[in-house]
Amino acid sequence: MIGPHGTVWRTNDNGERLLLFCNINGLCISNTYFQHKYIHKKTWRSPSGNICNEIDFVCVNKRWRSTVQDVRSYRSTDVRSVYYLVKVKLKLKNTMHTKICETLRRGKVEE
Repeated sequence: MIGPHGTVWRTNDNGERLLLFCNINGLCISNTYFQHKYIHKKTWRSPSGNICNEIDFVCVNKRWRSTVQDVRSYRSTDVRSVYYLVKVKLKLKNTMHTKICETLRRGKVEE
């Protein structure tokens, strides 16, 4: 449920609840499966700018974990907030398009 690059080794009560929720529902925390610099993992900073934490997570079903290509936060976006934007890159297959193409190749389309 937590990947090899997670920084969630120290957590509070809400973190424990998230881990329990993910464990019960078969979810994995996608943020922890990708290796990034420390600054690209943190999603919140204090108004004084001294403290940064990882408080936003992307949870997906274990079955769909392979569709997530990357998860990281972006500090440079100017949204005038203490939160950083989190970007998730997915790779999905369109199975309906694949079935139509296979049918066209076989010549089974009737007009």
